[in-house]
Amino acid sequence: MNIIIAGSSGLIGSLLLKRVMGHDLTLIGRRGNSAAPGDARQIIGDHADWSSLMAGIRYDIAICMLGSTMAQAGSKAAFAAVDHGAVIAFAQAAYAAG
Repeated sequence: MNIIIAGSSGLIGSLLLKRVMGHDLTLIGRRGNSAAPGDARQIIGDHADWSSLMAGIRYDIAICMLGSTMAQAGSKAAFAAVDHGAVIAFAQAAYAAG
């Protein structure tokens, strides 16, 4: 199964990552995930570029584990950028990728 995951480096995403090892994994995010399995493909870039970065790759499952806290984000705008903007960008990119 070909799975793409956004947000695999956070608390919940890292727990999910352990459960899906053995599948063809693609991880997408603003930075690399050092805990990723060695055979996982990592796509690194700003969420505004995710559609073009994901283009041409077919996925069976797209999982979004993005999220933050207000304290971690530092402001309402930064919180909304992750918890809304990046989530929408991932959903649109996954839809466009099929």
